[in-house]
Amino acid sequence: MKIGNGDLFGLYVAYVPGPGGKRRPVVVFVGEQQQLRVMPITTKYTYKSDRIKRQYYTIQQWQAAGLTEPSWIDIRDVRALNRREFLALRPKPFGQLTIDDLQGLLQFIKEYWSRTND
Repeated sequence: MKIGNGDLFGLYVAYVPGPGGKRRPVVVFVGEQQQLRVMPITTKYTYKSDRIKRQYYTIQQWQAAGLTEPSWIDIRDVRALNRREFLALRPKPFGQLTIDDLQGLLQFIKEYWSRTND
């Protein structure tokens, strides 16, 4: 299976902390030596605290990405998996972030961490 930066998959994501989890959309980034960075996507935004909302990137072109409703990427919930671990979770590919959203997400991450580390 080909995996690229900004690809979207349905994947079982365990709750942290706590038992259990659920299948949810995720966005994937490919690092060195087949290391993957996986960030969950959520549709639950409205009732989150302001602190949590600040760590959510709004996917502008969610329909073009293959999502069925407005969605956000939680940039603080990054999971590191090697390719074998990722494939063992039986990911279901379904879309990809647009170039605009990919660039927007990377800029959002950069700005978020520069504000947070001040």
